[in-house]
Amino acid sequence: MDKSQNDRVRECLSIMKKITEALQLPSDDPDVTALRSKMNDYIKTGEPWIGTVDFLHWGRVAHCNFPRLASKTVEVTLKVPNKK
Repeated sequence: MDKSQNDRVRECLSIMKKITEALQLPSDDPDVTALRSKMNDYIKTGEPWIGTVDFLHWGRVAHCNFPRLASKTVEVTLKVPNKK
């Protein structure tokens, strides 16, 4: 069964709240705005997406998994990029 739009909204809002409140990243930061844009596309269309969003200003990369199935949760993990 596909994830409902309400579930997509709830999960994405929860993640954005953690990023802006718990991690205290400004909601108008370009990196946060880029992630929010990806989430908004996912909420509207329900199309799954796996990819990254650079949070390089903060020394991180957001690894994202926006699933189609209701049995899977939205995941965003901020990781330190590998130095080459």
